[in-house]
Amino acid sequence: MDDLTTAAITAGRAEQPSGARAGWAAAHIFSSLTGGDYESDGDLKTYASVFVRDFEGPYALQRPNASWRTRHRAISDPLISAHLRGEYWVATKASWYPPFFYLDFDSPQADQVGRALDRLGAAEGQYLLMTSPSYALSGNCHVALRLEYKERPPTHALGYEALRRTVGDLCEVYPQAKRKFRLPLGRGQHLISDSQVQHTLSWRQAMGFLLKLDPLPIESLPNAFSDNAPSGDAESSGLISETHAWASRAECQTLRHAGLQAFGTRHHAQWQLIVDRWRSGWLPEDAARDTKRWIRSRHNGYSQSVNRGAWRVVDGEIDRQVAWIYYHFKSYPDTVHNSEGALTIEDLRFIARTFPGDLVRQKRLARLVAYDKATSFL
Repeated sequence: MDDLTTAAITAGRAEQPSGARAGWAAAHIFSSLTGGDYESDGDLKTYASVFVRDFEGPYALQRPNASWRTRHRAISDPLISAHLRGEYWVATKASWYPPFFYLDFDSPQADQVGRALDRLGAAEGQYLLMTSPSYALSGNCHVALRLEYKERPPTHALGYEALRRTVGDLCEVYPQAKRKFRLPLGRGQHLISDSQVQHTLSWRQAMGFLLKLDPLPIESLPNAFSDNAPSGDAESSGLISETHAWASRAECQTLRHAGLQAFGTRHHAQWQLIVDRWRSGWLPEDAARDTKRWIRSRHNGYSQSVNRGAWRVVDGEIDRQVAWIYYHFKSYPDTVHNSEGALTIEDLRFIARTFPGDLVRQKRLARLVAYDKATSFL
């Protein structure tokens, strides 16, 4: 791993971000003045609010020299504290708006980390390099990043796809929607500085540097909105306009339960939940009432309008969103009574024989056959 770190430094990429230098030094001075690490329940609460999606689970747990085990239990402060003390590792699922994204390098080549950071165009202060628990054996390491899209936190789908398209051939990107990821700053998860050493900072001090990272704009990534991705295809990108993108039912359920996770996300979150109610066939007034009830119980303090008590502004925006969605969307796409029919293999063969080589007439006949099938039993 020495070669990897040396190469990264040579590329000008492994240096500690300048914006965090003062904080790093202050942490060491504070530690020396107090005789060691400082205790604060507020630090644990901050860690949990930043890195843990919610406290209902499930989560995965791994003890040293053992396999990962999934636990369908609540995530508690003692569990998180044990992870930070190094008793075992805890992995959780992604939040709707992840505060950090990670590049996971397994047994990287000498210049692999540097090439990934060069491709991202990450400047000093926009990333931190940290070890994986297997760092000493295989050189596995992670790069922590903060992303933003139009000066707002991106959803996990948008951030993941943007990074995958840019550096997906060099590393694995986390968090992922269906896979749990190890919480940071646990046993064997140390920051690496410009002097090629693992800093023996406490998790509180290391968390301070993560929170000070400057955001990396997704718009600046060269392949984020291009079909020339290192892997994958355009249809699975999820990089259409976030404002009008539909979320999956599972994503909406997570958002409905977890609530807002960052400032600047209320409008988009309301939009996703209203669209989900529209897809489920809810009446507009019921969708509006449900969304207003949700923002009152799940804003989590991440809305300036809510914090000011401007409920007339919030409710008016929800009413306008509901009116726009229900006026411009022509049908409820997820309900049976709006089905436009279906075609069998025999239907397709019939259509192809009827109008061979005439795509326009084939499409017209396909719609007619599908309509006939959908209405023949009414």
